[in-house]
Amino acid sequence: MWCGAPSRRGVGADVGVRIAVSAWLCMRGCACVAVHTWVSGYPSGLHRCRRGRAVRSPGRATASWCRGVGGIREGPCSRPLRERVTTWEGRQGRAGVREFPCPARGSCPGALWPGGRALTVPGVRERTGADGDVGAAQDGWAAVVHEAAALLERHGRLAVSGPWGAGKSTLLDALAERTRGEELGRAARRCLRVRTQEEDAAIAHGALVQLLSAARAEGAGTDGVWTSDPWSSAPAPAPGRGVGGLDLPGPPATSSMRPVPENPGLRTAGPTSPVPVPASHTTPPDQVRLPGPARTPGGTDDPLRLRLALTRLLDEGPPVLLLIDGAQWLDPASAALIGYAVRTLPAARLTVVAAERTGGYPRAAAALLGGHPTVLPVPSADLAETTAACARLGLPTRWAAPVHRHCGGHRALLDAWFKALPTDNRSGGDAAGVTGPPAPGRLVPRPLVPGPPVPGPPAPPRQVRDLAAAWLASVPADVHTTLQVAALAGSCDVDLLRHSGRRDAEDHLAHALDAGLLAADDTPQHAPAGAAPPHRFAAAALADAAAATVTRERRTATHRALAVCCHDPVARALHTALAQESPDRAVAEDTAQAAVAAGAAGQRPRAAELLFLAARLTPADRPRLRLDRLAEAAREAAAAGSATLTRLAADRIVAEHGTAAQQVHALLAVVDAHGQDTAGIRPVLAAARGTAADDPALLAAVELRAAVQENVSGDDFARALHHAQVATTLARQARAVPLEAAALTMTARMQRVLGRLDAASSALERALALDVPPERLGIRNSPQYLAARHAVFDARPAEARELLLPLLPVAEESGEAEDLVDLWRSLAEVDAGRGACGQALHWSARAVDLTAAAGLSPGPAWYTAALAQTCGGTFARALSLAAHGVRASREERDALHTARGLWILGATQLHTGRVEEAAGTLAEVAELESRSGAIDPALLRWQADAVEAYALSGRMDEAHELLEHMQERVGPHPAHAALRASLTRARGLCRHLGGAGEEAAELLADAADVFAGLGLPVEEGRTHLLRGRVERRRRRAAAARSAWESARELFDGAQARPWSALAVGHLDHLTGRASAPGSPGGPAVHGLTEHELRLAELVRAGATNQEAAQRMFISVKTVETVLSRVYRKLGIRSRTQLAAALTG
Repeated sequence: MWCGAPSRRGVGADVGVRIAVSAWLCMRGCACVAVHTWVSGYPSGLHRCRRGRAVRSPGRATASWCRGVGGIREGPCSRPLRERVTTWEGRQGRAGVREFPCPARGSCPGALWPGGRALTVPGVRERTGADGDVGAAQDGWAAVVHEAAALLERHGRLAVSGPWGAGKSTLLDALAERTRGEELGRAARRCLRVRTQEEDAAIAHGALVQLLSAARAEGAGTDGVWTSDPWSSAPAPAPGRGVGGLDLPGPPATSSMRPVPENPGLRTAGPTSPVPVPASHTTPPDQVRLPGPARTPGGTDDPLRLRLALTRLLDEGPPVLLLIDGAQWLDPASAALIGYAVRTLPAARLTVVAAERTGGYPRAAAALLGGHPTVLPVPSADLAETTAACARLGLPTRWAAPVHRHCGGHRALLDAWFKALPTDNRSGGDAAGVTGPPAPGRLVPRPLVPGPPVPGPPAPPRQVRDLAAAWLASVPADVHTTLQVAALAGSCDVDLLRHSGRRDAEDHLAHALDAGLLAADDTPQHAPAGAAPPHRFAAAALADAAAATVTRERRTATHRALAVCCHDPVARALHTALAQESPDRAVAEDTAQAAVAAGAAGQRPRAAELLFLAARLTPADRPRLRLDRLAEAAREAAAAGSATLTRLAADRIVAEHGTAAQQVHALLAVVDAHGQDTAGIRPVLAAARGTAADDPALLAAVELRAAVQENVSGDDFARALHHAQVATTLARQARAVPLEAAALTMTARMQRVLGRLDAASSALERALALDVPPERLGIRNSPQYLAARHAVFDARPAEARELLLPLLPVAEESGEAEDLVDLWRSLAEVDAGRGACGQALHWSARAVDLTAAAGLSPGPAWYTAALAQTCGGTFARALSLAAHGVRASREERDALHTARGLWILGATQLHTGRVEEAAGTLAEVAELESRSGAIDPALLRWQADAVEAYALSGRMDEAHELLEHMQERVGPHPAHAALRASLTRARGLCRHLGGAGEEAAELLADAADVFAGLGLPVEEGRTHLLRGRVERRRRRAAAARSAWESARELFDGAQARPWSALAVGHLDHLTGRASAPGSPGGPAVHGLTEHELRLAELVRAGATNQEAAQRMFISVKTVETVLSRVYRKLGIRSRTQLAAALTG
């Protein structure tokens, strides 16, 4: 049967009925059809399962197990209300019915995930594992929770702000859970929570009723007597008496009463105490009595008595954590009472968190908390958090950037995306985000081009678009209409929107900005005086949802209006083409010309879209022109990184029987669009080779791509050289000079990899002699760029920088993302080596950002970013980036950057004292290199780090074996000078560990001199760091101090922050100064010496005894002795207890 009534906005209801019905429905334990109602004092919902039973939804969103708007967490409805948590404060909005599986038969997990797996956010949980055993993300979200808890502990009052779906409710859940977890170690703290919705603002004292119910559920007895079990058999309060002296209204005298049966399953955390339930509720709305104490003779509530009673309730018993979820919708009467209690009680007795839905300053929450509270805006998830979520869910790393861009880091949208994704879905979709045909919902024919699936995630799930549409619907209708026009315009330009008919566009955009739908566009550096600041949609999903809700007729009319208003000729041509519904020769020609202009301006995604539209609008009687435009669209889409649009263009060219040249160029564009992802590319190359037939120019282009793919995959470098040489011969036969220059460049690259240094130099000189401008070949394929890379390999940073900088404006003008990324990556390597670590971080960050924006393979950019972090950032960040880079490169079978990422990962592990892990990681690099046949060791200088890792982990035989092997491979060639110095430093470490301290010091001094001559200050400082350690072991304190001071000066001059910290730590240890004055605790607190405290901090951070010995330059035996002394002083017996002792 159906029990429940529609919500009645602005109308009070009998409080006794609300609480009683709420308790009775909860004890019925079923789910789920949602209809808004007045149950429990706030419109949250009644739910009916498919068997016809009903329950109440917990809190502000609708049902547990709801997959609709709001993203509700899983949780059987038979749980107690206090335990049933909700995520995302998205209001369901209107009365209505939604059916969901009933959890009574254990089928509910399948409503969210196939196979009974569930997912919750923020911090997406793992999909794998048994039911109910999924781990929360520990990335950005854990940091947010930690920061909120720290601010709350420090100030006692905290205002939380954020737009719809930002995670405010979930943050309150986490704080409540944290409070319950802390009860084990200290006195119990009551956690009271008030959830509001928009309708509640008109119900006087509605929030107060919730607060009283929460207090009773937490165990507050009558008259201030604290009881641990709210469902105990103690008699219920008499009518007119409530919790803590506050009066709740009794039932009408004529009502027939019946007790609510007790539900044993709700004993531990029921929502309310048992209360009588009237048989019917027929009190007229204007006669409903509000909760409160006894009324004054005049018939009005006594504010003073209400304030005193509420303050006494909150002050008696254990301290209170009060969570206000939706401060913007608190009714004024409740806000006044709660605000008085907050102002009156000290933070030690009443800790308060008030969350408000706003993208700006939380005014309502601030007023409630006294006017000037600490404010914590809930941040969006960053790309690193999304990447980590993909890793936990077993999704390809390359999906992270496009998914993050589509959802804008918005946690509710990310949650919906991950929930809706089938567990076996691993490919498909567009990694670049290039919009355009085919239109949404249009069926794409089966691909005719062979090869792997398109890299990147599948098309965004409909659930994400529906959720984004619900968010858009939370603003007024006229604001929504303006946002629809902005989505079709592809711009939130106020003037453009105003000229297109949206006269109040500026006010509408300001409203959307406050709602979090828009974000400030930080691309332009300066806005003209009096101009509105530029904005953009906070997530691509919002723009998609806004455009998708526009009818075809209105969409066409809007594009026509925008075409009239646009000053940019490229944008005007785009809107004209989008408004044209049938082929038109003139419009197609204008669109093609606009594509040329866009490409010349570096707007490759826009050029690809325009060319595709021009092909669509080309009349059927001009098939050759249509195919030419499709072929050009494929090339531009590949340069933009849009594998989907590239594949679509290639399929149409093949289907429409284009010429051999058109088909080959389209197939090669598909290869280029896959970037470093070489999996399954060979069938595409085979099809291109077969189509090229006997055309030497086409065959040369195919062989050149084959050489590039073999180089990236690392399967056989000799075969890659063979393909490059064949391409050179064919290009010379065809007299294709640009193609010959590119093939010679590839030949030189592979000869260098194979250790043929002189032959490589000769081939490179021949390529340079052809004098082909780099923009004709693509920067990364040009001999000018390879000459700069050879300077990087040879550790000639100044020369490399001089060669790279002139190529930068060329790449910026062309707008090809992959060229820009490669140049920035090379500049980052050069600046890291020459001691400009801050600039290296800048270049690497730009490479990472553009890689994500263009949908390129992330492995190379993350490798470079990790390298820059090891020099000028933090070792922790370097470890994270390197690990992500290795995973991404492995997924794409990019052996080249897998090896590079493993090198940086192993080196960083070595720098942080994790020598066993470093040895294993670097051994894997050795295996990859031996498998590929690479001979030149200067291309990847991992060998010296591997020797150090082997030696420090006790594998001296392997260290000496590698040293002897490198002695044979590394000759006197100038290109190997830096590598020889690194190996000398590693040999010095081995001599030091072998007891030959004097010889070790001499070797290290020689290595430092070589690095100084090459202009590599970070490597020189690293050598001085090791020399100081050797001198300290020889008990030569003055020499050690001199070496470490030299290292510190070098590191400070290079802005090598992590290395500077290591040098300062060595000097502090030598002089006995505290190395971490801001660290928790201290010698005076713990009774530990500085030496003991440093070891204790290392152990608490997770270092093993061997790693601690390595970091402190003592033996493992000494570590064991000192650690035993620390345990004895602190009265503990385990590392777990040590961490607690240092923290406490």
